[in-house]
Amino acid sequence: MDCRIRTASGAVRGRLVCAVGAAAAVVLLASLGTPAAAETTAETAAETAAALPTLDWEECGDGVECSVARLPLDHSKPEEETIGVALARVPAARQGAKIGTLFVDPGVQAGGGAAFVRALGPAGLEPLSERFDIVGIDARGTGGGGPLTTCMTYEEIRSIEPPLAAYPTTAQRSDRMEEAQKLTAACDERSEELLPHLGSQDSALDLELLRAAVGDEKLNYLGLSYGSLVGQYYAATFPERVRAMVLDSPVPAHRDARVPLRSDREQMAATEKALDEFFDWCVATPEMCGFGDGDPEGAFDGLVERLERNREAAPGDHTLFTGGDLLVQTAGTLIAPASWEQFAARLQRLEEVERPTKQLPSGWDHTTAAVLGNRCLDRAVPSLPRVHDAHFRAAAAVSPHFGRVYGYGQLKCAVWPAEPAHPHTDGYRYRGGQPMLVIGRTTDPLVPFSWTREVAVTNRASLLTVEGPGHIAFRSGSECVDSAVADYVIHLREPERGATCSTPPPSA
Repeated sequence: MDCRIRTASGAVRGRLVCAVGAAAAVVLLASLGTPAAAETTAETAAETAAALPTLDWEECGDGVECSVARLPLDHSKPEEETIGVALARVPAARQGAKIGTLFVDPGVQAGGGAAFVRALGPAGLEPLSERFDIVGIDARGTGGGGPLTTCMTYEEIRSIEPPLAAYPTTAQRSDRMEEAQKLTAACDERSEELLPHLGSQDSALDLELLRAAVGDEKLNYLGLSYGSLVGQYYAATFPERVRAMVLDSPVPAHRDARVPLRSDREQMAATEKALDEFFDWCVATPEMCGFGDGDPEGAFDGLVERLERNREAAPGDHTLFTGGDLLVQTAGTLIAPASWEQFAARLQRLEEVERPTKQLPSGWDHTTAAVLGNRCLDRAVPSLPRVHDAHFRAAAAVSPHFGRVYGYGQLKCAVWPAEPAHPHTDGYRYRGGQPMLVIGRTTDPLVPFSWTREVAVTNRASLLTVEGPGHIAFRSGSECVDSAVADYVIHLREPERGATCSTPPPSA
């Protein structure tokens, strides 16, 4: 049966969502250690054992060790081609009292776990690094592994995409679709063999092999932001192999997979709410935020409009800093309230420059390729143009600042050339014996707090509510949060029901 989605031109693109894929997934997961593993054949067990990577650790600076795990490219064929997944490890300070290995993944959008662990180092990971080897994991096709997902150079992307507009309309949809088809065709041409084997499902199977490779009977995992998806996939697949799992700022796996456009709108609404909080903070702390002279929202909107006039006056000039660029940069800044004061100062400087410009990157854009390669396989994005038009209009309604700049953002996944690794029919529910710990901030610009509650309820997890703005609570300056994580991971002590921490906006 053919359940592929076709574009208006008739080309086969998009997502495979059918029972045939479900059956294949069941066979594969059973061979890698689901409760059905006891029934697998000796031949399957031998294949699985052969797939375990040998981890050769080498010093890579500041007390951190690095390695590249060679893992099956196709988990259904573990004896064939491999792919490299980059790892970074902080060895436990007390090896004699070591509990095991704590795997950390902040998601592909955040640059991967290896960079996260290297940035924090041994001191930044205490007290967890006293009793655990801390291992950061990169997603497939990214970072220091290989092969890397490859689509286009920055120069090639600029040749097919105009400077980013802040407030496009549905009239531009056909242009955005054409750009998406050109980019994804390049991804298919340059990474064809790799594309079907990316995404959170394959990363969860990688995680199971890495757990076995380090000799741990059960998994300890810290999933941050989009890294929470890998944790949810793993926990649903291998529930009896979870010792401790923390999901910080989690994205609900079933919602992300099944209703991605609705999820995007909810995320944009959360970003809009966080921007309102930034404006309120500006008004309340003029000694830290002088932007707008008491009316930061009006000044912000005026700045976006002026930058857009610059873009319209010089179409095709990618060196101009556009209103769209400012909105994207703003969304990124809202993630870290500690940077709000510096951002407010930047907004003031932008007001003083008539035609702000930016430096253009060059060479391969592996970042975009990696994000698309992993995220598109996780999501069943519809391909009908009218569905994306309706989504665009709804996004603009719920998020006046961000809805239009991001409104057609899923067109690339809609025409993605690889089929998803799984059929998006699982509930992704964890039913293991040890409860998870789920953490979320109340004004997260990327993860509505309703999502955090949903992940906690779906997985029967303990919930730690963090009152305040920002994305990712772990190592954000809250001793309350960090202590709760350490107490859970080290001692398996859950926070009390209704426990809260606080991360207020910066103050003078």
